[in-house]
Amino acid sequence: MALGPAWQDHGVVSLTPSTTGESVVTRIRTASPKLSPAQRRIADAIAADPQLVAFGTVADVAKEAQTSGASVVRLATRLGYDGFIELQEAV
Repeated sequence: MALGPAWQDHGVVSLTPSTTGESVVTRIRTASPKLSPAQRRIADAIAADPQLVAFGTVADVAKEAQTSGASVVRLATRLGYDGFIELQEAV
């Protein structure tokens, strides 16, 4: 599944590379074919409102994506982050 227009490099999400050299956008694009439907909704929520991830909680992101907090954390780890806080720092 191709990511929607929100994931195009238009500054929607910070494109600053993380300590591993990959941006959040790059990591999501790489993982996209393997994401569950819930994880895709979370990725879409990140694209639509990066501030929600940067300054919100796991519960805030889960509510916006209509999924569970566990799915939010699983997405962060699937993307190679140690957890939600590291994902927050990368956005």
